[in-house]
Amino acid sequence: MRRVLLYEEQSKMMGKLPPSVSRVLVAISSGKKINTAVRPVLKFGSHLVREWNGRSYQVVVLADGFEMDGKRFKSLSAVATKITGAKWSGPRFFGLTNRSANAGCAETNGPGNPTINNEAGSAS
Repeated sequence: MRRVLLYEEQSKMMGKLPPSVSRVLVAISSGKKINTAVRPVLKFGSHLVREWNGRSYQVVVLADGFEMDGKRFKSLSAVATKITGAKWSGPRFFGLTNRSANAGCAETNGPGNPTINNEAGSAS
């Protein structure tokens, strides 16, 4: 009971945990496996380059979205859909997740493999 009271006092002073953290803690305590994959953080000004069907596409990361060919997009998925004409997970299409067909190739620039360049103003 003492721990509960101390936790409540600390919560009043410092604020409670966000609901997402609470859900993860409950899942862990019940023995469920949780997804621990960490997605890369894209710095604004970064360039993502992806070759698709023989054409190279360059996407610039903005503070509030993405830009490709002078058009703004709210998400990488919207960019991937525009490029392919089909629904795609943007992070997966650009090789930013481990489930992509090119897993582990985010730093290469071979045919069909994406390239990430975190230096603002430069392209790969």
